Amino acid sequence: MRIHVFVAVVSVFLVFTCGKPSPYITKSAVEKLTSMPVTQLKEQKRFNVAGDVELENVSVFTSGEKSVVAFFSGEKSSYRLLRAYQVPGNLVQMSFLNTGFSFSHAMLLVQKNNKDSIILIDSADFEQSFDNVQRSRVFLTKDNAGRDILMLGDISYRYNVLGYEEIHSEHPFFYWHPVVFNGDNSEIKMENRGAYTGRAIITIEFPDLKGRQIDSILALNRDISTVKLYKEGQGIHKKGGSRIASSWPMIEIIKEPFLSGGTIKLPLRLQKEAGRIQVRAVYQVNGVLWEWPAKGITGQQGYAVYEIPAP
Repeated sequence: MRIHVFVAVVSVFLVFTCGKPSPYITKSAVEKLTSMPVTQLKEQKRFNVAGDVELENVSVFTSGEKSVVAFFSGEKSSYRLLRAYQVPGNLVQMSFLNTGFSFSHAMLLVQKNNKDSIILIDSADFEQSFDNVQRSRVFLTKDNAGRDILMLGDISYRYNVLGYEEIHSEHPFFYWHPVVFNGDNSEIKMENRGAYTGRAIITIEFPDLKGRQIDSILALNRDISTVKLYKEGQGIHKKGGSRIASSWPMIEIIKEPFLSGGTIKLPLRLQKEAGRIQVRAVYQVNGVLWEWPAKGITGQQGYAVYEIPAP
């Protein structure tokens, strides 16, 4: 079932807030913690936007001509500001989208220069925009596991920790789990929540380890025939078919096949000082090679990569 996001949300909010004592942060506390004067406190909700057991306080207010969405943890006198996001335009409405990872994103309908955009944010630093949308064609539906799917017209998107990606029914859908940093017992995990692919090659790069001694920071825990760690200076593939010397360490994983519902779990030594991580994949569908992500910043091999900020 499809739910029209920017019609259904208003009535739900009114039902659950009218006539009840306010469990929300006060205007004066918002001003103190954000260091912004509050012209009008327009909307407040309690929602799980940080993945914690407790619900966070989400407040929408205007400060002069600016609209701000602020996220707070804690209660009463122990509130703590998590993020104050200044909306780049006129905030028409706010809703929430279940990411499928024990927390939700705030979904903002924003109007600027008479054009509508959808902006998805969390309580930390995540932000992704979809511009020039038709608000009458913004829907939420659910997959078989009950996770929200964002529909913009006829195109569907799901969250994969790295961002919202278009869903293609015949393609794999890669879910990148947050890296577990635990010294020699660290773990990198990736799932395929889409269709079967006969072969996938995943590369994981560590650009901040360029020119550094890595043995105490990054190492494979076991010898796996389908996993290889390339150290700086070793020969690696470059888009177009040539070979180059690796500018920084890179792990390559070959998964044959990568089944729908399949999981890759890579045990390794990995310290947080490894810094940024770049990840990408290439896979086959009906004999044709596809790249994931389809666009993004360019990695050392000449392919688009997702970049995960340093922890």
